[in-house]
Amino acid sequence: MILPRKLYRCVLLVSVGGFLSTFPLARSAFAAANLAISPTTLNFGQLAVGRVKTTYANLKNTGTSNATVSSITASLSVYTVQHSALPFTLAAGQSVRLRITFSPSVTGTDNASVSINGKASLSLNGSAIADPIVCDATVPSVPII
Repeated sequence: MILPRKLYRCVLLVSVGGFLSTFPLARSAFAAANLAISPTTLNFGQLAVGRVKTTYANLKNTGTSNATVSSITASLSVYTVQHSALPFTLAAGQSVRLRITFSPSVTGTDNASVSINGKASLSLNGSAIADPIVCDATVPSVPII
């Protein structure tokens, strides 16, 4: 059940031997964790096949209680996300830096997303291009007559 954002007084009612006792519940028992990632989109641009490009995003708990991160996955294997060992917990206001790497193996557009705890929260965009051909521009020495 979702309650509107109002302050509620909550108590636990316990009946033992016909006596009813009330115990107030701390407000933090109903506090919410909220994970936010910034930026929400990472654009890797064009990258030659076989090359690697790395950038970073921040994952922050903007809620008022602890948040447990149990899964972080990229939808395409050309992207990898490095992070703390799972599961890990972020306290309210705490953040962690995620390292995202793009390493394409074939040419084409690679649009993907990173899901945190099963919810897509980061868009990834990149294009893999053919590696430019490198020519040997060495000119043999020729004697001048």
